[in-house]
Amino acid sequence: MNSRIAHLFHEKLFCFLRLLAILLTAVYAGSAQADGELIRIGTLSSVKIGSLAGINFISGISADGNVIAGTNGIAEGVAHAFRWTANSGMQDLGATPSHKDSFAKAISADGNVVVGTTSDLGVGRAFRWTANSGMQDIGDGVALAVSADGSVVVGEKGRFRAFRWSANSGMQDIGTLGGKSSSASRVSADGRVVVGWSNTADGVIHAFRWTVENGMQDIGILGKHGRVFAISANGNVVVGHRYVTDAIDHAFRWTPDGGMQDLDTLGGKRSFAFAVSADGKVVVGESEITTGNSRAFRWTANSGMQDLGTLDGKSSSASSVSADGSVVVGWSGHDINMGTAFRWTAGDGMQPVAGWLKAVGAKMPADYLAWTVFPAFRVSADGNVIVGTGRDAANDMFAWRVRTFQRATTAASPSQSSIRRP
Repeated sequence: MNSRIAHLFHEKLFCFLRLLAILLTAVYAGSAQADGELIRIGTLSSVKIGSLAGINFISGISADGNVIAGTNGIAEGVAHAFRWTANSGMQDLGATPSHKDSFAKAISADGNVVVGTTSDLGVGRAFRWTANSGMQDIGDGVALAVSADGSVVVGEKGRFRAFRWSANSGMQDIGTLGGKSSSASRVSADGRVVVGWSNTADGVIHAFRWTVENGMQDIGILGKHGRVFAISANGNVVVGHRYVTDAIDHAFRWTPDGGMQDLDTLGGKRSFAFAVSADGKVVVGESEITTGNSRAFRWTANSGMQDLGTLDGKSSSASSVSADGSVVVGWSGHDINMGTAFRWTAGDGMQPVAGWLKAVGAKMPADYLAWTVFPAFRVSADGNVIVGTGRDAANDMFAWRVRTFQRATTAASPSQSSIRRP
């Protein structure tokens, strides 16, 4: 009898412990979905390089958000590119032997390759950096973008000539649209499509799309203020802005089937497209409204240009978008230098990054209430990592990184990209 009672007791105890384990697992899993952190990843020293003041910025983030590239002032009159990882912290990438300064312009999606330029007294050389090879001089000019795996680099060679570089072909001049000058600003994930600007024989600036198979194609007039800012992962969608008339610039979206589409404005005279989702269906940027203030926008073919609003300031601007187009980040305030970082989703609308993190129960630094969280510059492909800059109570500028496991609320019609440098 006693053995039977003992058996029943152990059986019930086992069931209880099993149920408790299941409940604890569910609680842990639930909390993990709303877990995250805001960390300071390094102090950014502001220095003056020639006529350029305040040299410190973030220029790129890997697709998973675990690697960040940028430029930091390391001494009076000297700036160096840096690469940050969670394991190694902020690494100074140095400069080539014949130059004192280096500037990071982009990072590969896998985070293994950083590209940019080294310079001294205005003479620049394009570089490609890897952990194994260090900083490699790849030719005269500046490297502006890199393919997802880092094998293809594009940019501007010498005095305004677009180039495409690979280990096999070296620095290849990809020509112009009939004029003397061109510049390659973005490249597709596989490196086979390059976009940028070129002048024509009559001196007018046009956008181009170059492919390995067909060479350089004219895709429309940009005008004197126009610029190509971003390209979809497959290279079939190009976004930027084009000059319309004096004081009027409009965001555009180009596709092979639809050509250059004017995205119009939110009522003002100017709009700028800064980034596009991986599939090219979502475009983000900023547009003037009727008062002349700027507003962050999100554009889709179904909804057109949507005003994302502001926080407390008069203006806002969207600088980056997640791969699926559901998470938008940028700044809101009086201007980019005084703006507060925001995160937008269709479900939650525009939220200050710090407020959003606190709401989801993220781990916050002890002194974060004294921080001024400036613009959010980049968001990871899945929308879970955001990077930007800020100032602390001592007025020191620093870079910050937000990481959370909370999934974004999917937009009603969802569809990496570029960023405007401060």
